[in-house]
Amino acid sequence: IIPNTIENQGILPTNDFNVTFQFAPEKSPNNITFLGKIRMSDIAGGEVRDQRTKFTVPTNIKPSRYFIRVVVDSDNELFESNEDNDFYSSKQVYII
Repeated sequence: IIPNTIENQGILPTNDFNVTFQFAPEKSPNNITFLGKIRMSDIAGGEVRDQRTKFTVPTNIKPSRYFIRVVVDSDNELFESNEDNDFYSSKQVYII
């Protein structure tokens, strides 16, 4: 289970969009492993949504340290005034 917070930092409500979760051995988008995707909708301007998202760790993941990388609007469905705030990487987690 991955606790996460999605915030609409704009003033207008959103349409529907995807949020993608990935494992990555570094904070950059290199060597990522797809973890899962969720669909979000109708987030009002300034609204914050806290949620807990459940995924199964893929069987091809080797024991190691990983970052959980989150990409908001991962399919570029929204018009945004700031496209630079759509990515987040967690602290490293150890997968065994």
